[in-house]
Amino acid sequence: MKLSVVTTLYRSETTVTEFHRRASLAASRTVAGPTEFVYVNDGSPDRSLERVLDLRREDSRIVVVDLARNFGHHPALLTGLAQASGDLVFLIDSDLEEPPELLDALRRALRDHPGADAAYGVQERRKGGWWERATGNLWYGLFRRLADVPYPADSLTARLMTRRYVDAVLLHGERGLDLWSVFALAGFEQVAVSAAKGSKGATSYTFGKRLGVALTGLTALSTVPLLLIPAAGCALLLLGLAAGAAWLLSAWTNGADVGLSGLVLWSIWLVGGLLLTALGVLALYAGAILREVKARPRAIVRRVYGPKES
Repeated sequence: MKLSVVTTLYRSETTVTEFHRRASLAASRTVAGPTEFVYVNDGSPDRSLERVLDLRREDSRIVVVDLARNFGHHPALLTGLAQASGDLVFLIDSDLEEPPELLDALRRALRDHPGADAAYGVQERRKGGWWERATGNLWYGLFRRLADVPYPADSLTARLMTRRYVDAVLLHGERGLDLWSVFALAGFEQVAVSAAKGSKGATSYTFGKRLGVALTGLTALSTVPLLLIPAAGCALLLLGLAAGAAWLLSAWTNGADVGLSGLVLWSIWLVGGLLLTALGVLALYAGAILREVKARPRAIVRRVYGPKES
């Protein structure tokens, strides 16, 4: 049985050598059979590519996929999965926040669940300060209720997958890509494995990038926000009718001044807010449709160093 270890390189100059050493040891202890290591250079601005090419001179099992520029974490991971040829594929980040030794626990999980095609790591405790943890929990709670398929919270990049599961993931052709959504859409039985995630300090995943991935995942997995627009419109109509009836009733019974100008101003703000919200939701889905109809490649490979070298 052949194992493929797939990872990406982005500002990985200081970690890739240690990662390869530990991943090699984990693979030799866990899987009886050949192993290949697929490193995807996602336009890293440091010397990550040079470091891994140095490693390749000493280890012929290494395949290096050099992308033409930085296309993003998820497209780079998917490019690595497309390059992998193993019967089992171990996907993991190379920054050592997720220990390569997690491979053993994921392999045991697949053995303990013969019908499963994927085992993935889940954080024991969400990292970050109280604000990051609270907003993360709130988002995942909302997302699970809106998504059309189960979407696990706090899942790691680290996952071990069978060949048929990887092939199913590669069938998805979305350009606006949230890979975790694709993992959920692919189906099959998947097993969660609790794991600790470390921290390397500063992260390249800014709030803007996290928000972008979250919105991409939402539009990929759910149409509920679109359905909420007519529901909110009906609710607003009923609220407006109730407010108008209350104003008329008060005027007819006791002639009280209920502040017509205030009621009108309230109605304008309410309707305006609803319209802007509706347009914002429609814009999210229109943007997702625009990305798909352009049919641009998710990533462009400059060169492959390895068995399929070009």
